[in-house]
Amino acid sequence: MAADEAKVDSGGEQGEDAAAATPSPAAAAEPSPAATESSADTPDAAGESAAPPEPKGDGAKPKKSASQKKARIPEPQDMLVFRKWDVSGIEIVDPGLKTAISLRKQITPHTFGRSALKRFNKADANIVERLMNKTMHFGKKYAKNTGRMSGKKTKVLNTVKSAFDIINIKSGGKNPVEVLVRAVEFSAPNEDTTRIVYGGTVYHVSVDVAPIRRVDLALKFISDAIKEATFSNPKPIEEHMAEQLMMAAANDPAAPSVKKKNELERIAQASR
Repeated sequence: MAADEAKVDSGGEQGEDAAAATPSPAAAAEPSPAATESSADTPDAAGESAAPPEPKGDGAKPKKSASQKKARIPEPQDMLVFRKWDVSGIEIVDPGLKTAISLRKQITPHTFGRSALKRFNKADANIVERLMNKTMHFGKKYAKNTGRMSGKKTKVLNTVKSAFDIINIKSGGKNPVEVLVRAVEFSAPNEDTTRIVYGGTVYHVSVDVAPIRRVDLALKFISDAIKEATFSNPKPIEEHMAEQLMMAAANDPAAPSVKKKNELERIAQASR
């Protein structure tokens, strides 16, 4: 009997010790203060390395990381016309020609006729190339497309390149592309006349000129002046081109292109 009581007492003590060692469900759910302090002190490396993506809304943009913000696409260098003349700082003074004179950045102003068959697309061609195209209509004195310069784009390109160098030297360092833009502005007529037949009678009525046509007429007047000055003259065409552009850019009344513009506007003013 004494042995059985000893076993019972020892068993009871072991059961009480096991119950004390086994935590209750409520105690297991609540972490101890020491455990929370240790978990707060040690950062979660796995959580930092792989953070869950933030939910995106319908119109919300995804946030960029620091590495994506720092990475930028390198901007290309400014392309200079003929690798010499910068067109980024040139301002078109005439507000009516801002949409008709193109100063797109090109090293060689040559589009290989991509805009030839597209309506109104020549307004996007560089103004230097449009001058080259007009100068190619250079043949006999009173002919348009027959003779020495028709179809020779490379020859005209070298001519314009040399003329720009002459303008830069004679004008004291001015940008020749800017000189060309000023020449076009001062040679572009604002008014012209058109024929209206009414009751068998022809009337000449004054009309405003569209911006693209203004540039066309200005380049035509300049190229015709170059053709007339160069015909049967031993002086090189590059020098004549430089002189005509500089005279027109200065709004010289003696320039043939400015004369033609003033004549058209005078006739249109009389037909109002």
